[in-house]
Amino acid sequence: MNPDVMMMAEPVMTTTTAMSPEMYLWSDILGGMGIVAALIMFLIMIFVPYLMKAYGLFVLNNKLGEKHAWLAWVPVINIYSFVKAAGKSGWWVLFLIIGFILFVIPGVVMYIYLCHCISKRVGRTGWTTAVLVFFNIVGFPQVAVEYQPEEKSNKDSVVEL
Repeated sequence: MNPDVMMMAEPVMTTTTAMSPEMYLWSDILGGMGIVAALIMFLIMIFVPYLMKAYGLFVLNNKLGEKHAWLAWVPVINIYSFVKAAGKSGWWVLFLIIGFILFVIPGVVMYIYLCHCISKRVGRTGWTTAVLVFFNIVGFPQVAVEYQPEEKSNKDSVVEL
């Protein structure tokens, strides 16, 4: 080969800096803290909305006089509490679950209908239904706190002569 044609690559000079053990330790600590912070944020994003909705269902079922209001705090089983707040029988839990598993649209329609039943049961309008459907995290606690059940007076039970 002709040495004039052959091109030589320029030598690349690399410098490596060795990390001290303290630097490795700090990088491990900071990485671990980042993972812990991400985990805490994830848990907050999951549990805070769940607790707000469960609180709303619990208070609402207590005010409506349902026997098992505490079921609102139990995951998955709180569907029963939701159905009872709408004033429907326990069979609606099965219908709602089947509606969501087999066909999403009927499940969504049943969920909207049950939210509408809750808003009618507490004497609210269709706007409350929209809040319960789209903003249920704040809707259920708001409806539960604002709802005041009508107390039966003794006048109705007294027979006047």
